[in-house]
Amino acid sequence: MSASRSVWQDKAGVPGTNRESPVPSRLQMVHARAVNLADAMVQDTPLPFITCPLILGEDVFGTVEAIGSAAATKFRVGDRILAMALGAAFVKPEQGGFQDYIILEQTMA
Repeated sequence: MSASRSVWQDKAGVPGTNRESPVPSRLQMVHARAVNLADAMVQDTPLPFITCPLILGEDVFGTVEAIGSAAATKFRVGDRILAMALGAAFVKPEQGGFQDYIILEQTMA
């Protein structure tokens, strides 16, 4: 797998666009997403602490596909998890929930 389908928010007030992103090395396969109120606010309203382009999406459910060393004691490959993705909050597109594969902070699952 070399690419992840992602919804990029290029600027506030316009719909996101579907593009491919690189697949991160520590990842979760996302099976379901929810549109959180914070996602809608960031999409519609320019906020001084949010820098575009980014990948929105906070609420995700999926399967652990690979594990970084910090999460090795908490999760195993194949675990199904519900988590909060932090892509927009920290302007890290690889952590946005509106894509097929994401990196999650182990403390948020």
